[in-house]
Amino acid sequence: MKSIIVCITFLYLFTQCSLWERYQSQKEELSGGDTTTFDRTLNAFNKPASNLKNHNKILKFNKGNQTFKATWTNEQGKKLTGLGPLFNSNSCNGCHFLSGRGHNKLEGEKDFRSMIFKLSYEKLSPLPGYGSQIQDKSINKEKISIEVTPNVTFQEKKGHFPDGEEYTLLEPKYEFTNWKYGEPEKFSFSPRVAPVIYGMGLLSLISEETLKAIADPEDKNKDGISGKINMAFHYKTREQKVGRFGWKASHPDIKQIISVALHQDMGITSELFPNQNCEPEQIQCKKAQGNNKPEIDKDTFDDLDYYTMLVAVPARRYVQDSDVLQGRKLFSGIGCINCHIRELKTGNNLEYPELSNQVIYPYTDLLLHDMGEGLADGVREFSASGKEWRTSPLWGLGMYPLVSQHNRLLHDGRARGVKEAILWHGGEAETSKQRFMNLSKSERLLLIKYIESL
Repeated sequence: MKSIIVCITFLYLFTQCSLWERYQSQKEELSGGDTTTFDRTLNAFNKPASNLKNHNKILKFNKGNQTFKATWTNEQGKKLTGLGPLFNSNSCNGCHFLSGRGHNKLEGEKDFRSMIFKLSYEKLSPLPGYGSQIQDKSINKEKISIEVTPNVTFQEKKGHFPDGEEYTLLEPKYEFTNWKYGEPEKFSFSPRVAPVIYGMGLLSLISEETLKAIADPEDKNKDGISGKINMAFHYKTREQKVGRFGWKASHPDIKQIISVALHQDMGITSELFPNQNCEPEQIQCKKAQGNNKPEIDKDTFDDLDYYTMLVAVPARRYVQDSDVLQGRKLFSGIGCINCHIRELKTGNNLEYPELSNQVIYPYTDLLLHDMGEGLADGVREFSASGKEWRTSPLWGLGMYPLVSQHNRLLHDGRARGVKEAILWHGGEAETSKQRFMNLSKSERLLLIKYIESL
């Protein structure tokens, strides 16, 4: 009789746990709360927030989307003129294809289509003659030379799991040739692929108090995770603000990161950056620059900002799949959840009621973490060291192959999928990586299936 009661109790608890897991997973289907889109097509990453209903607001969103996809030129008389003189891409869409994720140079490609290189000299200073970013394209190569020609090759690194399964990682090796303004004796660089656009508005509404409560820079709870806030420079207010955007959380808000991208990636001046991105040594570039008035007008900029704020997050998929539910438990069990936090809540914002007070599931803490020497780049950005990176949001990751036409991950696109991305983790994530490696092959596949459902 006693054994029967024990069995019944066990079955009851197991059933309740299973039901609770299913309930939690079902909630997470709405990755972006009420803004979530259930579009599963190629356009899944550039849909308006689902709760954006006002006709005029939708028109403004669509205008911003058009600007995002439009090609800029340096021809006078055109609406979107002002490209260059030096630049990386002639459109936002050129790097963030369909508002998706960029990639490293792939086999058969002649140049870097959706990746840029940050530069630094003596820690924080821009590199003399070249500034803080390489521009590898010019409006007129005969008159205005590109700064330098970057290239990449990949070196295979083989290894195996404790159970014997073999794997191969690709380690990028970069070379820079044809330095136009003198080859620097010493410099640091950081390759960065274009991140996804969707969900940025929601992340902008996570309160500073929430991020400060999550942060544990001194690792007081002794869990080996010491996430910290990057206090970034706000170019408009000239103050230090909580950074949350960019690979190292070096930008405090969306207006700033748009302005920086226009200026550095496309050579487009704006209210925040009215001067061209020509360095003092770049004489021909300076001769070609305009009248130092913003090349993007306020209305066009505001539309682009509005679009970026309100791009919807795609819904999670397969939330009741039994394999996915098992992978969900493993995600928590090996410690991924310590940095890739599932649930956050946005604050209230009168300008964006659609984004306000939303329970969201971005799988990030927006904090900096030491990721080890394997991913280090040597470039500091405010309080972020060369080894520290912002926790990347994982929502929508499973849709990358459809929308972005690839599955390359990490800041420089070196990882060919989730497994390789995990294996590159080090530093604070080393323990979780080792736990992943010690899982059985079937368990590793369950975890990967879960992450690809996000």
